[in-house]
Amino acid sequence: MSFLAEKLRRQTSELANLLTRRINDLRDREGLASFIRSLSKSGTEASFFEPGDYYAVGIDGSMDYDEVLEMLLFYVCATGFRCKFTVNDEIEFDLDEVVRDRRLMASTSVPLWIEDLYYVTEESDSTEYDLTRTAERIPYSLMTMAELYLALKAADEDDVKLVFLDRPMHGTYGPVSRDLRLY
Repeated sequence: MSFLAEKLRRQTSELANLLTRRINDLRDREGLASFIRSLSKSGTEASFFEPGDYYAVGIDGSMDYDEVLEMLLFYVCATGFRCKFTVNDEIEFDLDEVVRDRRLMASTSVPLWIEDLYYVTEESDSTEYDLTRTAERIPYSLMTMAELYLALKAADEDDVKLVFLDRPMHGTYGPVSRDLRLY
């Protein structure tokens, strides 16, 4: 694995650990309760899940790109974190046991010659600005596809009942279809 891909993977892990520490720091803060809106106890959650133990998976990714000589190198990493939750009268998440799911990881680096950017833009008379925008869209599209692939893979597991993404599904197709030029 290249140095930059390993660095990206390490930084993603550090960010996940930082998020976990911050969640733990907030856990016992009484003053925050006034900012949290409780859901109605009308039994809505029972209509979604039968009582039992299940897993939730959260998917997140990161991306970067470098220009080296006359080549662009796109780096993408996505991973899934698994958490057990129990459905009884209430839904309880076991946040102390959040773990990275080693089966839900994807990373890659993709090289592209700068002159080939003209082939992935929509117009042949693209400006320098258009090429820069294209170069920025490529890793975002790759990361989105990696996240969606891992979400689909997680959803195929029988014990996974919730998949969390950091994007609304209804707002994903438009940018991805534009960036990937799906027609």
